Amino acid sequence: MGIEDYLKSLNPKKDDQAILLYNSKYHVWREGEYLGIATWTKDENVGDSFQNKVFDEEEGCYIQKVYVADKWELVINK
Repeated sequence: MGIEDYLKSLNPKKDDQAILLYNSKYHVWREGEYLGIATWTKDENVGDSFQNKVFDEEEGCYIQKVYVADKWELVINK
């Protein structure tokens, strides 16, 4: 099993994905630990996943973080 298949197996199953909206932001958790805010994304490399682009001060460039979440909550802006 390649990394792509492994990541897909850890992300939400098809039934759970039905309620997720592409390009929407979610609070995400893994095993009770809050990971932060990520965007539900359709990605050709890793499949549908929660992702976030962050600036790495040390490297001086942006990196794409992929989150493996077991709980999520839609971010609602007031």
